[in-house]
Formats: sequence, structure tokens, C-alpha cells
Amino acid sequence: MAEVKLIRLSEIQSEPVDWLWEPYLARGAISLIQGDGGTGKTTMSLAIAASITRGEPILGDNRGGGNVAPANVIIQNAEDSYDQTIKPRLEQLRADCDRVITIDEGDSALTFLDQRLEQSIIDTKAVLFIFDPVQAFFANANMNSANSVRPIMKHLGGIASRTGCSILLVGHFHKRGGKA
Repeated sequence: MAEVKLIRLSEIQSEPVDWLWEPYLARGAISLIQGDGGTGKTTMSLAIAASITRGEPILGDNRGGGNVAPANVIIQNAEDSYDQTIKPRLEQLRADCDRVITIDEGDSALTFLDQRLEQSIIDTKAVLFIFDPVQAFFANANMNSANSVRPIMKHLGGIASRTGCSILLVGHFHKRGGKA
């Protein structure tokens, strides 16, 4: 039988949360926007990205916790075209599109286990990584199975923690019409 390693919480050093946007987006952590289709989740995530690229308070929130200097954002969107939807929306939101990056998936589709995620954050010094919709990046994992999803989310959380990047997942309940 394997030895059980026990850790007392008294041995763990408490640390304050470092916020990209308090109390919504913690640096080095995963956050989720989820709701019915057509409620503005993608537009909100792009507005957050636009604020960050300009170095302005996120969504005009002057309470603090917003970005202080213009920064890079990575956006992976599996539903909307970058040329007809994503970039025009970002331009309308006055984003600095030189600071918005996407990973080319021409040779292989991106998943949450892909090594390109962490490398792209490091290479670009991105402070925010948006995945829209979250369902597109689980590859063949059964999203209804905690045993399938947990190790993937733990891996993604490790990337966030190691890089200090905020990861924002945009989730759709369904797109069939009606409320979830």
C-alpha cells in the first residue's frame, strides 16, 4: 500500500489573491463566464480584452484591481471568424489589436492539454487567455464526467499558476433556443 502524505494547513503559507480585475479575474487562476446563447458572453470577454490592451480599467471599473499598463491578450475562439466577427468587434471596442494574439490551429486543433498554451503565454507575456467556447477545447474528454474533466482542468490551472496569466473560459449552456 502506498504511503499517505499528509500536510497540515498550519504548514501552508497564506497568500493574498493577486487580481487582474477584482473580484472577477484573479491572476494565475481560471474564471468562467457561462450562460445562455445570445446573452453577450463573447462580447463581454472581448470588452475585457480591449480594456486590457489599452491599459484602462476593465470595463470602465474604477474601483481598482484593473490593469495598469497595456498588456497582451490571447483569444482562442472556435465559433466565430476572426476576420468577420472577432477583429471587427475588438476594433469597435477600441482594442489595440497589436496586443491581441491567437494561436494558429491550421495544422492541429488546440486543446487544454496542448503545450502551445503555456509557451504562447510565456512568449507573448499575455496577462489574459480567453477560450470561447470552453467546450471546444476539451478534445475527446467526456465533459459530463468529472474523472475526465478534472485532470484537464488541473493541468490548465497549473499553466495559469506557473505563468500568472488569468484564464477566462466562456461557456454556453446550449444554443438550441430557450433558457437552460
